[in-house]
Amino acid sequence: MAWIKRILLGIGAAAVVVLLVGGLVAWLWPEGRSDVARWIAGPPAAPPTSTAPQPAGAAQPAAAASTDQDPWSTVAGQELQRANEEHWYIALPLTRCFREIDLSDTQNVPGQVTVAFMLGQMPDGSDSWGASAAHPPEFELTNYQRSVLLLSHSIARARAQLAAAADAAQTKMVRYQWCIVIVGALTTILVSIKSMSQGQSRPYFVVGIMAVVFSAAGTAVSSMNSFDSPNASFVKTERGLVQLRQLHLDLALMVFVEKDNCSGMETIDADAGNSGNSAYRDERAKRLADMTNRLKEILATSGFGGEGVGAAPETAGGSSGHTGSTTASP
Repeated sequence: MAWIKRILLGIGAAAVVVLLVGGLVAWLWPEGRSDVARWIAGPPAAPPTSTAPQPAGAAQPAAAASTDQDPWSTVAGQELQRANEEHWYIALPLTRCFREIDLSDTQNVPGQVTVAFMLGQMPDGSDSWGASAAHPPEFELTNYQRSVLLLSHSIARARAQLAAAADAAQTKMVRYQWCIVIVGALTTILVSIKSMSQGQSRPYFVVGIMAVVFSAAGTAVSSMNSFDSPNASFVKTERGLVQLRQLHLDLALMVFVEKDNCSGMETIDADAGNSGNSAYRDERAKRLADMTNRLKEILATSGFGGEGVGAAPETAGGSSGHTGSTTASP
């Protein structure tokens, strides 16, 4: 009978280890727990609302309401609020080129203007365009204005992404450390109690089993911490976020001090024969190309690759630009 008890105790210890590790994984990766719940619940009943621009006068799609938390109250939402404010101040000098456009009345900006100037970015990636005007202002953005707005819009989106990633890494880092501290303290207590025991009584035998269980759990948590490296991820994303804020500020200052924000720019010198910065005939195009490269480098070093990267400056002979009489994307 003694060997049967030992087998049952071993099975019980293994079950405790499985439950303990499973609980730690569910605590450390709440997004994984949500994915499992969504997988069990099955596909959604209806597809998500399309975010494609609608014709003038059509009802504009509303942002999906969050059932768990207001997206603007999250770390990414708060960062996007600050980024949208900087984007608005970048768009403001550009609107001085068009007498029909006034961004100072933020509640009555036509949807055609918000689409063209890429205003109203939402935390879920959609855009709040506003109501379309029956008689929208007629305007056409130059390739310089389009490049500035696209670069600013991309920086704002990248700032929200990195803010969310930094917050997730910090939360995971804190949870890992608390797990290591708690499991390590319990292991030390159990090992100390076992070392003071005399004989092979059942209570001390159980204490020894639990000491082995918690020791294995501590080793597993430490291994997961080393593999996931939340500390390194947090430092990397936080550094990238600071650099993106500085880049956004540099872009805003460039627009504010620029004497000519209204004319287009001729970006590529046909006689240069190369695509480097020396081929840019317009100094504004060179500065925008440098900032685009800075954005790519920041995202690459932060582990985001090419996500949210804006387009390079357009050539003077490129597309004719966005006109305010339609709601086509710029």
